[in-house]
Amino acid sequence: MIKNYEHCRLSLLKLDVKSNIRFQRQDINLLSEVFEKERYEKAATVDPLTGALNRRKYTELSAMLIAQCQRYHHPLSMMMLDIDFFKAINDTYGHAKGDVVLQKLVQTCQKTIRDTDILVRFGGEEFLILTPETKPNEAVKLAERIRNDISDLRIPHDEGTISLTVSIGVANWHKDLSASDLEHMADNALYEAKNTGRNRVVQFIA
Repeated sequence: MIKNYEHCRLSLLKLDVKSNIRFQRQDINLLSEVFEKERYEKAATVDPLTGALNRRKYTELSAMLIAQCQRYHHPLSMMMLDIDFFKAINDTYGHAKGDVVLQKLVQTCQKTIRDTDILVRFGGEEFLILTPETKPNEAVKLAERIRNDISDLRIPHDEGTISLTVSIGVANWHKDLSASDLEHMADNALYEAKNTGRNRVVQFIA
């Protein structure tokens, strides 16, 4: 009886251990799948160099935001930022340092904008910021803060520091404008900022 009992007890313990190991492996596999899914989703929406959103994700979010504005008549503003003389930075300090400049610019913008604002790498050294619930005068003030914060940046390199400035074009949504309309307006304002001295904010006036 005692031997039979002991045999049954040991058998049950072995089964329990095997069962626990199997469940742990299943949990590990499930966790691995979750991490892999999150990694894939992030890669599909984020610019790998700077951490800003990419244009694919921007297209999705801008359509959603404009639909909300049209429905609820809420304000929305857009900024188009471009680094002044970025080619000269690359030519002088090298592309690796140019990449650091882009990263520092994004980090600075992220510290200045709100959690609800959307920062996008639009292409090369050009960035876009969508600011929901932001009136025209508020958008200009935010753009000026961003411009000032970036002009205060000092990025170290072997022989000193790199400084930079940005030009910013601001546009404000109003009824029946599409995302591409808003982009065109912000881009026109940016073009004027570039052509009238750089390191400045210009608001598009219809």
